[in-house]
Amino acid sequence: MLQRLFPEVRSVERQRFASFFTLAALLLAGQAVGGTTAESLLLSRLGVQALPTARVAASVTTIVGASLHSRWVGRRRNEVSFLIMLVLGMTFLGLSIPLVQARSEPVYVALFCFNWLTFTLYYSHFFTLVGDYFDTLAMKRLLPLFVVGSTCGEIGGGLAASWVSASLGAQGLLFLWIGCQGLSALFLWSLQPKLAAWNPPSQGDSRRAARATVPPSGWAYLKRSSLGKSLAIMAAAMMVTNTVVQYLHADIFLRSFSGEGQLA
Repeated sequence: MLQRLFPEVRSVERQRFASFFTLAALLLAGQAVGGTTAESLLLSRLGVQALPTARVAASVTTIVGASLHSRWVGRRRNEVSFLIMLVLGMTFLGLSIPLVQARSEPVYVALFCFNWLTFTLYYSHFFTLVGDYFDTLAMKRLLPLFVVGSTCGEIGGGLAASWVSASLGAQGLLFLWIGCQGLSALFLWSLQPKLAAWNPPSQGDSRRAARATVPPSGWAYLKRSSLGKSLAIMAAAMMVTNTVVQYLHADIFLRSFSGEGQLA
């Protein structure tokens, strides 16, 4: 079946590919549920006028979180780091439940920021993790297929969110969000023996901590590279456009669906 669906995957790669394809689907299913939860709560309880402020807050949170992640990643094996991130994410969501039930307004913005942050960190760390188990040429060939897995997960997460919100409302989606993250963590934990066999621990792992203490050179590269500056400007312009589009469609959705369950 796998060979028919994805003939680009070589026979020696199939088991590894299937594992990471499934992980990508689980992670993005959780992000689809998270996006539905965070946006529906924010818009239904604070209104579309809160969206610009929430976007700015989410952007700042993501910048800080991604910078910290770049310094932290590499201090231990990537699958262990991923498990820690998922457990911390579930802890945050669990602590937010009583605040949502108490209708604390800051928690809606916090969940919105958390969804943005985790999307960036989980997705980027996923490909960092996959890079430990495939060489550069294989990654170029398989990367679009992992995106297919991510999209399948988003479809599944969207359908699950629609069903849960119809019966339990937007607040009920918080439990589904935690469940999706827990399922991703459990699946990744179950892969530990296989990951150790595919990429055995070596002396290089013990040297990661030393390398991780070196400040990242990304900012220095952007300062001297015309291509880097152009890509940064293009990315910023894309995000400005995305913000305007999200504001417009959020306003349309909010006017069309009054209840938070319908909105979700």
